[in-house]
Amino acid sequence: MSKARTNSSTGHGLHEDVLATISAHYDIGDNEEALSAFLNKMRLAWPVDETHDRSTEDHGHCLYGAWLAFQKALATQEPVMSLKVPSVEEEGWACHRTVMHLVL
Repeated sequence: MSKARTNSSTGHGLHEDVLATISAHYDIGDNEEALSAFLNKMRLAWPVDETHDRSTEDHGHCLYGAWLAFQKALATQEPVMSLKVPSVEEEGWACHRTVMHLVL
């Protein structure tokens, strides 16, 4: 299993590896451009420092699931996912990690 590779704290290098992993495991059809744009946006928020020991496959499966949730949100006009670092002031609890909240 390959390890996730990054060239910086923003995850450069991981994008291409993850897209290749997703393409190898799932039939993305004509959605490669949209998926690539989604991965590029997620790369900016992805907690690379916290997940550097995860394999590229782990990142790929997780991000593909997030992309499917995002597609569902677009189709239903309902938010199904958010990324944030919770704070006591805003959420009533705190965490020093990025949290992905999915509503399925």
